[in-house]
Amino acid sequence: MSTYSFLSAGRIVGGADSIEQIKTIAADFGATSALIISDQGVSRAGLLERPKALLEAAGISDEFISYLHRTDARPIHFDKE
Repeated sequence: MSTYSFLSAGRIVGGADSIEQIKTIAADFGATSALIISDQGVSRAGLLERPKALLEAAGISDEFISYLHRTDARPIHFDKE
């Protein structure tokens, strides 16, 4: 049996218009870039346009993955440049 670990950001923000806080939250973490992972349905519905625009206005670059097709249970690793 394999093991895994999960590290949470430690803060969950939700509620009406909570996305408007993304600039402040990103600044709190010292973020200069963000990775947005979503499915195609959310992307097609246009639900990512506002967060992407807010990140751009804050000077934070974003990468977007709209679809991952996985047939195995191995974790996906992203290397920091």
